[in-house]
Amino acid sequence: MIPMQHRSQSLTLIYFFTLCWSTCLGAFTATQSTQQTCHPPIHDIILPTPGDKRLEAWYSQQGILGTDRVQVRTTSHSVAGRGLFYSATARPAAQGDLLAFIPSRCILTRATGTRTWPDLLQAPPQEIDRDDWPVLLTAYARRALDSNDVGWSEWIQTWQGPKAPCPPSFLSNNELENLAKQTQSTPNEIKKALQARYNVFEKHCTRLEELSGYTTKDYHVGHLYGIVLSRSATLGPDWNYESGIIPLHDMLNHPPTHKNPSVELFSIGEIASQTCWEHVTRLVKRSTFSLTHVHNADLVLVARQTIRPGEELFLSYTRRDLLQTNEHSRVWKALQYGFCPL
Repeated sequence: MIPMQHRSQSLTLIYFFTLCWSTCLGAFTATQSTQQTCHPPIHDIILPTPGDKRLEAWYSQQGILGTDRVQVRTTSHSVAGRGLFYSATARPAAQGDLLAFIPSRCILTRATGTRTWPDLLQAPPQEIDRDDWPVLLTAYARRALDSNDVGWSEWIQTWQGPKAPCPPSFLSNNELENLAKQTQSTPNEIKKALQARYNVFEKHCTRLEELSGYTTKDYHVGHLYGIVLSRSATLGPDWNYESGIIPLHDMLNHPPTHKNPSVELFSIGEIASQTCWEHVTRLVKRSTFSLTHVHNADLVLVARQTIRPGEELFLSYTRRDLLQTNEHSRVWKALQYGFCPL
């Protein structure tokens, strides 16, 4: 699961929005104009693939704003082969700049899924546990592929990620050794984690069939379950800390070792509660987005540092210091994401 944001000592909402906006906005804009001449693009313009174009068209149709600057690109320039890049033709982004706006209605959660398909679940709400979220999101994703009535299928068809959890016997000795090397662990610890994860998966398979009628005998269901675990994020208080999958945000890669995360994701309500609505208004006005109404649960992608044209955007999946000292976390993150985000 990708955390929606991380509150480190060096970076907080107060730091972002109070410190940044304590200066004159005119001076801020002037600084950006100066930066434009100081920082050439990282590399030439990367042309989108047909798949990139379809995904960006879907973003626009759903009311996701900012894709003229925050662009999906399938390219060898990306650390994962595909990611989000800051446009090579845009002026540099400064710390605190709003880069993208994601309406709350686009986010796949238990709440939005239940509103969209109220007849899908075969149990009353009081019998559904909070820990059932992987089951629910898998069921909603499968239903979205079956019916394009809300347009989510175009997005979900682009999902890539780990396959369904498997028992340790499915991996060769070489694969176990490689995982152990990647996570600075041992093959035996990898086997334990694989078995524990598979045990949870089996329980969720039973629960999935009970709640929705879907079964992992359908290959797509098992694969979607693995992808849901890798793409989901823990949302903030405006979402009652639900787990969900966020369009655009789910294309952000974790930074490689030599890079720092360059963006953060916040809800409008979180910004307002930590600063004030005046700052939210300024944030919206400073952007190029034509927004007349915003809701607390809407999300914004914000620059946490200066971003040069052509740079890939990175979001931290987890705290590196915890992974460096916690073998268990390294192993589980590697199984969840398909790599260890050190």
